[in-house]
Amino acid sequence: MTNTHEKKTDRAAIAVSFDLEQNTQQLTWRMESEHHRDIYQVTGRAAGSVLLDPTEPIDVLITAGGKLKTFGAFRFEIVQCCVVTTPHVIDSNQQHGRQFAPPSPFVGQGSVRVVTPDFWQLHEEVDKDGYRRYVLLAKDVLYVGVAPGRWELSVFLTVRISSEQGTLERTFRFDPESEVGNGTQPN
Repeated sequence: MTNTHEKKTDRAAIAVSFDLEQNTQQLTWRMESEHHRDIYQVTGRAAGSVLLDPTEPIDVLITAGGKLKTFGAFRFEIVQCCVVTTPHVIDSNQQHGRQFAPPSPFVGQGSVRVVTPDFWQLHEEVDKDGYRRYVLLAKDVLYVGVAPGRWELSVFLTVRISSEQGTLERTFRFDPESEVGNGTQPN
């Protein structure tokens, strides 16, 4: 029997970022695909949601940035990264009652997945305006299951930032809707 995780499929990534100077807790986010598949839907029935393919592996990328002029040398570490999913109703009829999607679109997960705070640093860059970015990739990979459904998908990220100005911890988040397959429609 073939393991569905070994199936050759497009690889996608949840890419989140924050700026050391930002006042809000909202992460800037985007969904990326190796083959430039439109993961974030902007038209049609799924507009405003993230469309995942069954068995698709999902990487988590985190970018932190700040101005060298403001912060000098800085570093950050991931204290905690959690992926939280809340299932939606996928079928609602008088005969059978309401049916919900599984707790998570990801294989073997309940509704909360703590991504191991073990990350690889992919690269560090400083642009011509003195803006430094660190890009990290989680060693954990999320695998999309085969059950169709719709979920609220949230990422909560707690980081420790160290700079010449001292050390502080910040928590950031984002929460788009997500869908696997056709998501099914409540009746």
